[in-house]
Amino acid sequence: MKKLILIFLFCVIFAACQKQIDFDAQKWQKGKSRYQMTTSLIAKLDAEKPNKTEVLSLLGRPALEERVLEKEISYFLKADGFISGWELCIYFDDNGNYKSAEVSYFD
Repeated sequence: MKKLILIFLFCVIFAACQKQIDFDAQKWQKGKSRYQMTTSLIAKLDAEKPNKTEVLSLLGRPALEERVLEKEISYFLKADGFISGWELCIYFDDNGNYKSAEVSYFD
């Protein structure tokens, strides 16, 4: 019974740590809680349809310059091991207008 209670508590704590929060540009640019803001941020991008310049202004430039391509910008979200983790990929059309965004896993 004690094991069951401990497993339940672990699941509750784990779920609470993964809770989504509202997007905050200042926290984002400081690299804090990015993964937890993705749902809110993607909803904002979907609603506002910003161009590439506006996205870079809102989110800042990624730490690694090679993450800025002609039709895509990728932002590191969080590590999930030594060489694996999560990133936000934002896609643009030929004119530099927002097309879509997704969270993806890399390893």
